[in-house]
Amino acid sequence: MRNINKFQSKFTPRCSVSRPPIDIITIGLLAVTLLIAGCGTSTPDTPDAAPGDTSAVTASDTGDGETIKVTVVIQGKDSKQEFTRTDIHAGSTVEDVMRSIDEVPVTITGSGVTAFISEIDGVSTTSTEGWKYKIDGEHAEKGIGSTKLDAPATISWVFGSYEGE
Repeated sequence: MRNINKFQSKFTPRCSVSRPPIDIITIGLLAVTLLIAGCGTSTPDTPDAAPGDTSAVTASDTGDGETIKVTVVIQGKDSKQEFTRTDIHAGSTVEDVMRSIDEVPVTITGSGVTAFISEIDGVSTTSTEGWKYKIDGEHAEKGIGSTKLDAPATISWVFGSYEGE
């Protein structure tokens, strides 16, 4: 009887054909799969809504069409302004609400996860100061494009230093 080591079977060919390790083949197939998947069609991004444009948020975007009351308080250096919206759809983001404000000019750069308030009522963000917000008195944990509102809320904005956070 022939001596067979534990890595050979009686069906293993005896020729010494060099085969690449399975890991290289797997990585190669994975790379090709990802490349092909990236070449598919994509949905184009929708353009940023203009300040005061509430058409960007519809009942179909947020589910059942339930509306909630949202109060926006803007504490500037010398003034305090308050606006109430009763037509905000549950599931809307803080970004959606801020885009619906037309009583004061609000400049938002980016959209979605990159949305950022760069100016409210002529007061611009700098490298050391900017607009910070709270929801119902609690510091927000996410950006304005990621923070959804599902219940009545108060969004409070204050302009100040980024130091001490």
